[in-house]
Amino acid sequence: MRLVLLLATISAGFIGPQAYGISGGFWLAATIMTAVIMLSYRSEAGSNRTLIFLGDISYSLYLVHFSLMVFLTQLMSKNASPTEKSGVFILSITASIVMASVMFKWIEKPSIKVGKKVASALSARLKPYTN
Repeated sequence: MRLVLLLATISAGFIGPQAYGISGGFWLAATIMTAVIMLSYRSEAGSNRTLIFLGDISYSLYLVHFSLMVFLTQLMSKNASPTEKSGVFILSITASIVMASVMFKWIEKPSIKVGKKVASALSARLKPYTN
């Protein structure tokens, strides 16, 4: 099964739409997500620290990745080589994860904590509705 996933991931890079000038960026991402979903059904996937970390920062990652991708693509030369395009792609992934981690730690977690306090205070003040 792992060999099939590996071959699917490798072959996905050769088909699909353009991303960063690299053929198959969408299909590579779709293949990786499929592999993650398949692995999540295994019992030890729930204890995988990397997957838990990515799950924790997923909303922040969703918020930052597109803007960063567009910004880095605009900086890239139109005549960039495939190696340079691959480097920008890897930089985009790395920078997105770093930015999402910072955003999660300093914005999202504190906001969740404040939201829970506000919700708790409001629910303590509200009386239950009775007929």
